[in-house]
Amino acid sequence: MTQDELKQAVAQAAADYVAQHAPEGSIIGVGTGSTANFFIDALAPLKGRYKGMDEAFIKNRLEKFLMLIPFAYRMAEPITKSPKGFAGIIERDPKGEASAKKKETTNHENQ
Repeated sequence: MTQDELKQAVAQAAADYVAQHAPEGSIIGVGTGSTANFFIDALAPLKGRYKGMDEAFIKNRLEKFLMLIPFAYRMAEPITKSPKGFAGIIERDPKGEASAKKKETTNHENQ
């Protein structure tokens, strides 16, 4: 089994558990990452039973995820609701990178 196939199997098992044990209307918190994406896809058949996850929670997760990007970026399109959750478009920001490199150089020179 490939790594993706294992992740899909784990996600499906989690979705099956939710289908059997979570009461209708439950709010389900999900992290980020490829396994979480597989889990959300596995929950799709239950869409009528679960109205989706809390919008504020998902937006908060996306904002935390964006903080992990290791380079300067700018939002080309804002985060908006999409058919599979939320989406936004980010682009590298060359001006931000130059500014970040200048700050880093200045910090090293001052030490």
